[in-house]
Amino acid sequence: MNKIWAHAFEDMGLSPAHAYLLRVVLEKPGISQQVIAAELQLEKSTVARFVESLEGRGFLRRDKAGREQLVFPSQNALVIAEELHRRGDQLYRRMIKDLGKNDMVKLVSDLRVASSRLN
Repeated sequence: MNKIWAHAFEDMGLSPAHAYLLRVVLEKPGISQQVIAAELQLEKSTVARFVESLEGRGFLRRDKAGREQLVFPSQNALVIAEELHRRGDQLYRRMIKDLGKNDMVKLVSDLRVASSRLN
């Protein structure tokens, strides 16, 4: 499964994790790094590294709002947004096709339960 996801975004120069984070920011411009961490169930330090990397590559920009960093898509991100969403949706459809809808729903549910138990 990891190979399928990695292959989907490699020609865009994005890892699956970076692509997914970028999709979140494109959907919610001005989202805080803290909210990104909660939504993606990642450590704040991991999100900070991902955002820094994507900012350095010209996909994101950060604005300081008090003690928080708000994250916005750059023009470069807006240019690839439609393709990024198309590929993400295509991957989701492939997973449903390969696993079946019921197994896909169960897998996502089981992963969420496992994640909450580990945190």
